[in-house]
Amino acid sequence: MENKKGNIGWSVLGVCLPIIGFVLWLLWRQESPENARIIGKASIYGGILYIAIFAIYLLFTGIIIRI
Repeated sequence: MENKKGNIGWSVLGVCLPIIGFVLWLLWRQESPENARIIGKASIYGGILYIAIFAIYLLFTGIIIRI
């Protein structure tokens, strides 16, 4: 019997490594749509998180605004 519910491990993987999450979403969207949906959302959240952290880093290092 196949597990129809997603796995929390895929969410963690998608947040930590959004590129791998996106690739897995592409591979799984037909054969395992529930897991694909979970890892797709997690990789989007991970990508947004990485962009936000990078913007904060640039702000604090003074690259965006020279004080």
